[in-house]
Amino acid sequence: MLWGWPNRFLQRMGKANTQVVLMGPMRDGRVHGFYQVDELEYIPQGFNGAVWVEKIEVVGEALVEMRLR
Repeated sequence: MLWGWPNRFLQRMGKANTQVVLMGPMRDGRVHGFYQVDELEYIPQGFNGAVWVEKIEVVGEALVEMRLR
């Protein structure tokens, strides 16, 4: 968890001209992208940064639907 997550943190990073990349849950002590649709619940509503995806064929359609909301 980060201080001010998500809105304040994203504003600070935007002012610093820094792109934020949201990664999926850790597995076996390593960071991975999103593999499953149910993991997408961790993406805050209105998030406008990049999302690291491992299985686009699995989560792609759900990501598009989230963006359209």
